[in-house]
This record gives sequence, structure tokens and C-alpha cells, in this order.
Amino acid sequence: MSRWRARRAAARVLLYLAAAALVFQAAFPFLWMASTSLKPPGEVFAQPPAFIPERPTLENFRRLFGATHFLVYFRNSVTVSGLAVLLTMLVGAAGAYSLTRYRY
Repeated sequence: MSRWRARRAAARVLLYLAAAALVFQAAFPFLWMASTSLKPPGEVFAQPPAFIPERPTLENFRRLFGATHFLVYFRNSVTVSGLAVLLTMLVGAAGAYSLTRYRY
């Protein structure tokens, strides 16, 4: 293997390691959130914190769907977000049309 190929392979390995580190950094908060959602209340604030719950439970989800109106709130959020996206697309399409058809 030539020196140039070795250097290129090393650069590619470093690039992939950097990409993996960035993906891990971006994904870790979501993984921690999912792990915490499965912990009973006593384990959430335990010191030292543990990533994997000792006694996983779905009680938090039962309380979420049983004691709150989560699905109503979620539907409202999806409706508002969808309408905002639709309005943005309409305004953007009209603006793009005017930019392509008329001289300014």
C-alpha cells in the first residue's frame, strides 16, 4: 500500500470516527430520555446516575395517558404545526413563483 493510500485511509477512518462522535453526541440526550422514562421515581435522581434502569417500569406512561389529556395536547400540537407548515409552503411557493416569473 502506498503512502498516499495509507494517508487517505487514515483520513477516512478519522472522518468516520468524528462522524460517529457527532452522532453519539446528538443521539445521547434522546437515549437518556428514553432510559429515564423507564425508571421508577426513586431511580431518576439516584447518585450516581445509571443509564440502564435496575427495575424498568411502564408506570410513567400509564400515568401520562391516564392522568393527563396528553393525546388531546398532542393532537393540538400536530394540528398547529401542520397548519404552520402548510401556510409556509403556500407563501414560499407564491414567493418562488414571483421570483421566477417577474423581473425585479
